[in-house]
Amino acid sequence: KKHMLTPWQADAGRKLLDAWEATMTTPSGDYADPRVDTTPNPEARTTALLVRQERFAKMRKAMPRESQGLVEHVVMQGRYLRDGFAKNARDTRIYLDQLRLALDVLADHLGLR
Repeated sequence: KKHMLTPWQADAGRKLLDAWEATMTTPSGDYADPRVDTTPNPEARTTALLVRQERFAKMRKAMPRESQGLVEHVVMQGRYLRDGFAKNARDTRIYLDQLRLALDVLADHLGLR
């Protein structure tokens, strides 16, 4: 919902999601142009993937350990708090505060505020 997160919390969540999604894809070249050298370079692809994984791991590690599962549930899986995490309104408030705190810490780590 709008106004549940501050702009920097939402931005931190988007950056974390982007970093996570980047670890799920491999770099590829455009093989449609016959003038492009299509010789595969597995070392470069592996290096690029490792750099992406390291960036994501550093972002995840910057957040409090107890909040990482919650952030994964909401940000990376795109699920609601009431969808398997919070059982009632009280739990929802507690977990929402925990999510905000984790995203604040991440925003500070990324220099977003």
